[in-house]
Amino acid sequence: MKLLIFFIFLIYLPSNFIKAQNIEHYFNLNENQCATYHNDTLWVGTNVGLVAWDLNEEKIVEHYHTSNSNLVENNIRKVEVSKDGTVWISGAKSISWRRNNVWKSKQFKSFKYDYFHNINSMVLGHNGEVWVSTNDALYQFSNDKWEIIYKDNLFKGANLFVDKENKLWFDGINNKLLCYANNSISELSPQYGEYFSRLFVDSKNRKWINTINGFQYYNLNEWVEAINTRYLDSKFIKEDYKNRIWFDKGGDIAIEENDSISLLNIYRELDNNNPELIRTGGFLDVIINPSATFIILTRAVYHLEEKSIYFFEDIELDDLRKTERYVFAKLMKDNNLLIVTSKYILNFKNGKFLKIQVPTNIIDNEIIKVQKGLTNDMWFFSTHGVVKVKNEKMNKFDINVDYPPEVKINQQGEIWGNLDSYQGIFVINDKDSVKTIYNYKSPNVYDLSRIYTGIDNANWHILNTCYKYTEEGNWEKVANAPQSKSLIKDFLKVEDEYWFLFDSLYVYKDGNWDKKQFDFNSRPEGIKRNIFSDNEKNVWLTITKDSLVKQNKNGKIQGFKVRELLGNREILGFKGGKNSNIIWSSSAVAIYDNEKWYSHKARVTTFEPIEDHKGNWWFCNDDNLVLINNNKINSFNMKVVFSTTSSGRIYKTPFIDSKNNIWFLHDKGVLCRKSDETWEIHAFDENLPLYASTSIVEDQNGTIWIGTMTGLIKYKEGEIEILNASNGLFNSNIKNLETVENKLFIIYESGFSILTL
Repeated sequence: MKLLIFFIFLIYLPSNFIKAQNIEHYFNLNENQCATYHNDTLWVGTNVGLVAWDLNEEKIVEHYHTSNSNLVENNIRKVEVSKDGTVWISGAKSISWRRNNVWKSKQFKSFKYDYFHNINSMVLGHNGEVWVSTNDALYQFSNDKWEIIYKDNLFKGANLFVDKENKLWFDGINNKLLCYANNSISELSPQYGEYFSRLFVDSKNRKWINTINGFQYYNLNEWVEAINTRYLDSKFIKEDYKNRIWFDKGGDIAIEENDSISLLNIYRELDNNNPELIRTGGFLDVIINPSATFIILTRAVYHLEEKSIYFFEDIELDDLRKTERYVFAKLMKDNNLLIVTSKYILNFKNGKFLKIQVPTNIIDNEIIKVQKGLTNDMWFFSTHGVVKVKNEKMNKFDINVDYPPEVKINQQGEIWGNLDSYQGIFVINDKDSVKTIYNYKSPNVYDLSRIYTGIDNANWHILNTCYKYTEEGNWEKVANAPQSKSLIKDFLKVEDEYWFLFDSLYVYKDGNWDKKQFDFNSRPEGIKRNIFSDNEKNVWLTITKDSLVKQNKNGKIQGFKVRELLGNREILGFKGGKNSNIIWSSSAVAIYDNEKWYSHKARVTTFEPIEDHKGNWWFCNDDNLVLINNNKINSFNMKVVFSTTSSGRIYKTPFIDSKNNIWFLHDKGVLCRKSDETWEIHAFDENLPLYASTSIVEDQNGTIWIGTMTGLIKYKEGEIEILNASNGLFNSNIKNLETVENKLFIIYESGFSILTL
């Protein structure tokens, strides 16, 4: 679904503005999280807003989100409709309601800290009241006003329930069961006093709770054990039209009637009638009506009166505890059973399911990889599909991609990727034509890491020898290619030469193969790990765990014993720089500069060392940022830099912008080492209310954009501005950023926005 909006973005400081921007939002709706049915409309809360379904037309008639309404957030946790038609929704940190087509929102600030509290629960009263619990208070909405009716720093209020007399029952501190009625709060006596996870009041005014010992109910001033299940996570408890209480008992369903408990013994019943009992799964819900009773299991629906099972797999629907998730069910007027899952709406009638898929024009699942192409194109990958965006046009490919996806782009701009479950390789060319190379063809092609693009302007598949992919779609063995006993260990291109590391080392150039021999003090058992090259086109090889071999452009070979330099640990990595090279182990690093080695005791964590424009090396050593300058080591403690006592980490590889500034992304803020060797520190605090940097890019105008888990930072010449879901973004939780020409791609878990710069 695409939404084109023109915004004026506000900076978080009221005196500054961001210029009007053109932003497009692309997202999918197949992440249903809650639902309710009212007056022929199915309201569904998703991770991208609230949608209203017309089930007769099988289409969405309304979609409300932060970009077209006064909603504060798009992640909807609960939706209810009051008697007067007011739609109420609860997000993670806000409550919103729609009355007479006008949306209003409310956030609840902590009494102790300067932030908005999470919403723990929301429930509607019978006379228009709404009660909302946060981490330190219980709020009531009545007569268009909000007021606090209960307050405590330890309050959670996870369980709220309104009985038939419109009394509000809730769990207070120390697991006390409290009641709010007639503007006062009273305690139930005696209190149960232990943690409970579900609260229900039946028509007989009995208070039911789900505890670690099963279900208890309060009757005649005492607690009664209904059934001992040792099961705290009950999925449901409800009362039917005969005033019977139904609840799940782990492996069965229990029914209470006249203070007596009976079990359906449903599995025994199923076992007698269906040998495939095991496929039904666990209990999720029960829908009770005088005309029919449906039990919803994770893999099927059971019609109790007919004693019939209807499996979801018949409509290719997954187990509702795995990739699918049960959300809501209701028996309609015509005795159709309506079921909402995380991805589908099911209409069950006359023993058959009708599956309505939630519409989307992008990826049908979480975005798990983003790749920039060679021709100003952007690619988005999920396990259920691939999307290409170029020149404001979008093309979707129905390809089952492996997880995690591996993607390569060759010189012709073709996309090569792994199919799901290593079935083979898919190839998408620049004309958007898809070709599949299945692994049952010779040679077996299942692992993209064995595909090397750009060798002699072709694609090679390298196992223990080399194959070239032809224009006819076949693999041909490369003439005179070596035949090894083991698979290839590494590959390196150095100018117009291609280095292949099998059991021995081979160099390929202009169709000729040259086998390299090394004699370093004693004949090594074989080349051990990897090949690298530095800025001067020297080739470096790790041989044994403590040995390096260097060959310069003239073919001169030199060997080094490096184990003592690395704290008697084996080499983990090598990187070549402008003026020096660096190697590291699990306990030390060593710099090779002007034919000499310099050793430093420091552990490389988080990211590989990077070199700045002056030839200095940077890396992380746990909480410390390390700089090696002129072979001297300096360390900066991040706890001191950001004035915090808690540990944090630098995310991803540091970013060097066009002005040679180095940006370090930390979960406590952003650190910038300027090219003049001064520092800028942007701590996440009350002045910059963000958390956990995730990504950074520079656009064509030299503006720095930093994505965080709570918003987007725009940095230009020392000025900082914030964009989030309340002033233009579709989602504040940003996973990645990319730039293509004058476009900024802002990537979320389930969609992306394109900002024209």
